[in-house]
Amino acid sequence: MRLARRLAIFALLPAFGVTLDARADDAVRVVDMVGPSVASVVAEPRRGEARHVGSAVVVDPDGYLLTNAHVVAGARRLVVSLPGRPPLEGHLLATAPDHDLALLRVDAAGSLPAARLARPGAVKVGQPCLAIGNALGLDSTVTRGIVSARGRRLVHEGRPLGADFIQTDATIHPGSSGGALVDLAGEVIGIIVAMEADAPGVGFAIPVARVRQVLAALSSPLTLRERWLGLEVEDAPDDGGARVVSVAPGSPAEAAGLRPGDVITSAGPIDVRTAFDLHARFLGPKPLPVRLAVQGADGQRRGARLAPAPPPWSAGLRARLGVSLRGAPSGGGLLVEAVDPGGPAEAIGIREGDLLVGVGPERGPSTPADEPRALWDTVGELPPGRLLGVTIRRAGRQYWGELKLR
Repeated sequence: MRLARRLAIFALLPAFGVTLDARADDAVRVVDMVGPSVASVVAEPRRGEARHVGSAVVVDPDGYLLTNAHVVAGARRLVVSLPGRPPLEGHLLATAPDHDLALLRVDAAGSLPAARLARPGAVKVGQPCLAIGNALGLDSTVTRGIVSARGRRLVHEGRPLGADFIQTDATIHPGSSGGALVDLAGEVIGIIVAMEADAPGVGFAIPVARVRQVLAALSSPLTLRERWLGLEVEDAPDDGGARVVSVAPGSPAEAAGLRPGDVITSAGPIDVRTAFDLHARFLGPKPLPVRLAVQGADGQRRGARLAPAPPPWSAGLRARLGVSLRGAPSGGGLLVEAVDPGGPAEAIGIREGDLLVGVGPERGPSTPADEPRALWDTVGELPPGRLLGVTIRRAGRQYWGELKLR
């Protein structure tokens, strides 16, 4: 009799609009939303180095992905695979080793499904979460748990890795690094970074607040493409756009009428929620102008047309040194993109693809060369004919020479 009563209750459930469809479960819905945005990454090594397998998260539909710096460290070639799509070659754009984050790009036909980053401060201890990654080389592996703690500090090989990590009991395996830790709203609350080797229920992720900050820095159009906007922006509260912090005098941003306190809410057809959303619009192969929707500090809405330009110091360096330079993706020097025939750099054997790692006076100590603007500050006022000591790295070896400034 008791069994019959239970069956009768279950039989009545559809009549009241209740179903037992497993797809109604929040976790299933979140996996449907975010799973297509989580890729596997195979980092093919240089000779004698270990092969890395990890994960990455699509953060922009134009093909930008975020992963861990340790996943791509030393890679000769990157192969990126998204669920249901053929493998693509990944291009390393920039890394932040101190935060263990790296920005990649793939050239895909059409737009890619991008995950949404949660708002800073949205992460609460005890909230449910899912970890999605390439665990043990098994694509699209999902584990479930809670946010166990915030503010954890990690040390790797004796070096602190930033601060304020999320701890979770969602199972993390090798290969999950660079994957997504997501909440049940389907938003990324962290980028998976590590697990405790002797404790399967203790894993860690870089919190979304730090992910947002580092992503904005890694995606600077000036660093990646030598495209000067003269504009510093930050995430506006509650994903309200990109807020203008400063505008350089004489810059494209000033010419566009942008002012500190403005909030940029769209760029072309794309809604701008973060500083990265704005930066990504200026990273394409051609430096095209972009129409912006702007809300002023006075609450008034207006349009603006922002056209990137070569930074003023790039032309100066080329005139003095005879090379075109940009920041190297992995840091630690300036990549030689072009060498002027008959120029000072060609005269001492500098080639395209070399890495300029230091400059200094003749036979004097070398100062690291980190960004073109800083190099211009060093050499811009030196007189023509002055000898400049330069240190070049090529194929793992360093060379030193004296370049005569024009």
